[in-house]
Amino acid sequence: MFAFLRILFVLFVVGWGFCLWQEKRTGEPRWRTARSWLWRAAMAVVVVIVVGLFVQRLAG
Repeated sequence: MFAFLRILFVLFVVGWGFCLWQEKRTGEPRWRTARSWLWRAAMAVVVVIVVGLFVQRLAG
């Protein structure tokens, strides 16, 4: 499960970088919105990973 979440996090960060590149290249504000949503999703994945590791440590 954590491997999947790590891969998902990396995909979100790569997508965030792509949106940053497109925003700098085109100047369209929609890339800023997409980048914002990708950053929030990436941070949500980080929170799930950290909480999951904490619970796993408590249980084990």
